Amino acid sequence: MTSHLSAEPPAPTLQSTATVKQLMLGAVIPASDIVFGVAATTPADDAAWAKVQANAVVIAEMAKLLTENPRKKDDGEWIAKSQAMYDTANAVAVAATEKNAEKVYQVALRFLPEAQGLVTILKARGWVDGFESKAP
Repeated sequence: MTSHLSAEPPAPTLQSTATVKQLMLGAVIPASDIVFGVAATTPADDAAWAKVQANAVVIAEMAKLLTENPRKKDDGEWIAKSQAMYDTANAVAVAATEKNAEKVYQVALRFLPEAQGLVTILKARGWVDGFESKAP
């Protein structure tokens, strides 16, 4: 009896195309607006809370992408601030599942220094607009 093994097609190789600036403008900032919006208006129903939680998760995922090449800028402070942003965003997601507006807002406030710290690193190293690298 002969065994016919079918070879699985190779997984596609996906290349990163988004710059740090694009991730920030396209995902992190809009998601942050939703999260911080809880301070002005408490979500009225489960769907609104789910939207807050989903946007916190988006911030966490974007923080993870900041630690990968070609966006990773160093193995020290950049990684530490990205990790702190990731951890904070996940804590916001948990607070959103608890439907606790004050906790969402207070935890989200911890996110700001990390995001600002990333921008400061970029500007200090001469990356254009504080977001994208001049280097190839």
